[in-house]
Amino acid sequence: MTTKKARYKTLTNYPGIKKELDKIPACYIVTKCLNGKRYFKSFDKLEHAVYWKQTYHPLICPDPLKNFKGELFVPTLAPNGADKGHTFLDAWNLYKELHLADKTLATREVFEQTINRFFAGLMPIEMINVTPELLDHYIKEKKQVALLENNPRRHCFKEELKRFKTILNWYHDNYDYTFRNPVLPRHFVAGKIKDKKDKIMKMSPEQIFLFFNALEEGLWRDLAMTQFYICGRIQEAAGLTIDAIDLVERVAEIKKVMVWSRKDRQYAELKNVPKNGLARYVSITDTLFEIFSRRIAELPGGCSFIFHEEGRPLSYRTIQYQYNKALKKAGLYPEFTCTHILRHSMATITRKVTRSLDATQAVTGHRDQRLAEHYATVPLEAQVKAVNDVELYMNSIKANQTLSKNPKRTLHLIKN
Repeated sequence: MTTKKARYKTLTNYPGIKKELDKIPACYIVTKCLNGKRYFKSFDKLEHAVYWKQTYHPLICPDPLKNFKGELFVPTLAPNGADKGHTFLDAWNLYKELHLADKTLATREVFEQTINRFFAGLMPIEMINVTPELLDHYIKEKKQVALLENNPRRHCFKEELKRFKTILNWYHDNYDYTFRNPVLPRHFVAGKIKDKKDKIMKMSPEQIFLFFNALEEGLWRDLAMTQFYICGRIQEAAGLTIDAIDLVERVAEIKKVMVWSRKDRQYAELKNVPKNGLARYVSITDTLFEIFSRRIAELPGGCSFIFHEEGRPLSYRTIQYQYNKALKKAGLYPEFTCTHILRHSMATITRKVTRSLDATQAVTGHRDQRLAEHYATVPLEAQVKAVNDVELYMNSIKANQTLSKNPKRTLHLIKN
């Protein structure tokens, strides 16, 4: 009995690719499945077969080898968009070089992470072929993958599309005025995967004290109480330096924010202005005065950060760990999970105590563009009165909690 000679050899390191043994020169057969359909193509070079397997799509990239150069594409974009054969990768590289280079580390990282991960499949596409119809199919493919992965944090492609649109607008303004941005409202709708569950961001005064008491005394409790009373983002509290604190006038200037790398969440740099682009002043209440006085007196040589670990800037990963650890200990997790809850809570309590929108705006530092002139004239006195009113209110809550834990003391006070 004769054994039938095999015609093909399966390449274990390259799934979906087989080598035809009888052909000289070699022939590689590629199989790719998309939306229930199978596509086949043969090549005489393995690298071409691998590249086609990775990039082929009948609508997105019908002829990927047209741009194949044996390595990553090299930008060939001519000045003023004279060369109409350039790809999205060309435009992306120019955007990085000419626009992103002078942006903050956080901005550069978020763009590079989004584009390199989400839009890698569009890199070889010529800009003339980046159309709304192509995006329809591309988003559909990405959505199918996202549904299979079932990532609980993935709700839509809104942020990815916004950044993609930003790059294409820049490309239009600087290199090819005839190019029409293909990102349309329908793509944002098509990119919705599931409804986003709203997070609870506002703690009651009683919950805030439970959280404070669950934090380790010293650094982490000081940091959380400071973030609360300045009604700040965690970047603002962690970025406080000694030159921003005036204990004589009892005013702190929020003029710098800490920036952490998105890759490892370690300290990267101090950014000169907060998120809204404006520095603001906050009143140093009695609680903050005690914290700042103590921490400034204990600062090690060469360290200017009010909050630090052995003279080193705080890492966001450590802050998040300490906050979540305390929330779990206080029985508030997973209802509350992020560092932003203190800012939301302070703003809510300020509105409740002062019954003033102006005071709340002064405390949070928000600037509504339509009312910029009005809010720019809100005096510091409004912020000072607001935070001190909140501190008195919080102290009364704390006193009531203490009395409720000591019935004999409560009865004594009632009788007297």
